[in-house]
Amino acid sequence: MGQAARAADAARSALPGGIRSGQEFEGTLFQRRLATALATRPHARSLGTNILGASSLLRTGLSLGWRRKRTLEREGFDTTVAPGGVLDADELIHVHGRRLPSIMRSTNLGFLTRRRQDKELRPMDGGSTTGSLSRVTVPEADRRRGAVDWDRLCVDTSSDRADDDQHIDVLVAPIGRDGAEYAADMRLLLPAWLPPRAAQALVARPDRPIVRLHLLGEGWVGVDDGARFRLYEGVPHAMRGSLVMTSGRATRAELWISDRKNIGPDVIDFLGEVLGDLIELSAL
Repeated sequence: MGQAARAADAARSALPGGIRSGQEFEGTLFQRRLATALATRPHARSLGTNILGASSLLRTGLSLGWRRKRTLEREGFDTTVAPGGVLDADELIHVHGRRLPSIMRSTNLGFLTRRRQDKELRPMDGGSTTGSLSRVTVPEADRRRGAVDWDRLCVDTSSDRADDDQHIDVLVAPIGRDGAEYAADMRLLLPAWLPPRAAQALVARPDRPIVRLHLLGEGWVGVDDGARFRLYEGVPHAMRGSLVMTSGRATRAELWISDRKNIGPDVIDFLGEVLGDLIELSAL
């Protein structure tokens, strides 16, 4: 079971209703959407995506990370936050396929990471990635129990480390807007909210009212304005992913529902390199 799957399993116990026992889906619209996503059976994958993933030999051309990285540095994150707005799928794929995995790796450096807390860091958006955004429609029987349709982002990643090659399913959902719903949703996502320095970082740049609060797992979060990010420790949260924050207020959640390993991108890339070397030798 992947880390996202373990976190999702823990989140189930905090949701109202009985996802596993066949009871009603309860709570706010966001909570019912999250419960529906957690109860949805992981979708079938083709042999190609299961083995190849985002192999740079075959898929790099589908998503050029340096272009998106420069756009984020220059312009910040997409401003589409209202429910029903057209989401920037390329940005979502870049964030969850490149930036988040890279930042998550940086939190595994022990005391070196702690020494870099609350310091401006430059994201390293490396590796290949590809993905898609689609609507998942629930059966009518589940709808009568309170389940709701939800948007699923699917991302395949590939990096220099074989253990980082994975297929990630992400729930993309707006957070409740009125006071009571918003408070209930945020208690679920961040039971203790944020330490003061992290909360201040959310509004540190008036020229960029929209930033991302990355939920990195193991108590780590990151505040990302597109060009730089800051890390903070000691923030309890069950699920990994990213929250879109507008002037310090969460407007959309993008939560990792599952992550599954891609078993062979590194092998395919290695064979491609060998084939290239053989072609060069034959031309001599």
